[in-house]
Amino acid sequence: MTGDCKAKSMNIGEAINETLIRAMTEDRITSGIYSSVKILQISPEMVMLCLIMDAHPSEDVSIHIQHTLIEAYCLEQDIHFLKVSNLDKIGEVLELPAGEFRNSKVDYSCVLVQHPKFQNNLDDMIGEFCDKSLLADDMFSPPVIDLPV
Repeated sequence: MTGDCKAKSMNIGEAINETLIRAMTEDRITSGIYSSVKILQISPEMVMLCLIMDAHPSEDVSIHIQHTLIEAYCLEQDIHFLKVSNLDKIGEVLELPAGEFRNSKVDYSCVLVQHPKFQNNLDDMIGEFCDKSLLADDMFSPPVIDLPV
């Protein structure tokens, strides 16, 4: 199956999974609120996608405020961003291969994916999805994406 056909048959969750896996192998992932904010502050033009955990104000107000500020910044800087429903799924996708050191304290509540050297169909698909979501809603509230396991 070619890259074009494969991208067209995937849903957005599968495309994000594939992009995360590819970005992880190419060392283009930044995770955690503080590390992500540093990258966004220093070089926002390098960020292709920001994934944020769907945090409800009733759960943790400080996390909700941080995420709201990151969302606003991404909108201002034209950075694609989406919310994901489950931190555990991002952690599973980004886990190190067996035998390598695993840090159970890694913060996946905010994950940045930097632009690849060469754009591919999955990246384009995610960008188009984000653009369509933005245009479809006057008061932009990104859809919450379920990542497959």
